[in-house]
Amino acid sequence: MKTLAFLLLMTANLPAMEVVALPGQSPLIQFRIVFRAGAANDPAGKPGTAAFTAAMLTESGTKSKTYKELLDTLYPMAARIGADVDKEMIVFTGSTHVDNLETYYGILRELLLNPGWREDDLKRVRDNQKNAIRLALKENNDEELGKEVLYTLLYKGHPYEHLNLGTVSAVEAMTKADLQAFYAAHFTQANLTLGIAGKYPGGFVERMQKDFAALPKGKPSTAKLPPVTPLKE
Repeated sequence: MKTLAFLLLMTANLPAMEVVALPGQSPLIQFRIVFRAGAANDPAGKPGTAAFTAAMLTESGTKSKTYKELLDTLYPMAARIGADVDKEMIVFTGSTHVDNLETYYGILRELLLNPGWREDDLKRVRDNQKNAIRLALKENNDEELGKEVLYTLLYKGHPYEHLNLGTVSAVEAMTKADLQAFYAAHFTQANLTLGIAGKYPGGFVERMQKDFAALPKGKPSTAKLPPVTPLKE
């Protein structure tokens, strides 16, 4: 009984999700759903896991619908759902007119809470990420490539060192199990901030909180960041 009471007390003290709600008069409802885990949380030897996982959530189907079905629904609304991956956070972004809120939010919720993890989606997203590393960065964006080279020099041996997208070889070797493990470890209420703005209906924020309470409570995914070694002249 003492052990059970201790566990219940520890669970009650775990951080809950945060909410940032900005009601306004705009009919465009803006979403920002943030998980405080990013490229610095990539497992050792698997750079690009956070970016691959985020892409699998936004560029794939859900358990109940294929990716094509989702695109066919979003297209008439001129809407999309994207993801930005940084060192210590993943931000899912999107907007929709209030008239389409129910349909749009239904897709957003299912993508983040009930991903499909289909093999055909995995192959397509993997190819897209490898092409982004090879072509979009290395061959077509000298400015960003220069920034990434600087990062590797400034943060050598540090979790910030590697490209957020990872390496071609690491992405090629990643499995669905790797992505699911990252999702399970870091997509938790303790890491979550729900952001919404616009003329959303009353009770909608509370509904979002209830929906995302389906995620495990978890613990904050604070990356261990050692001191940065100064560059030698």
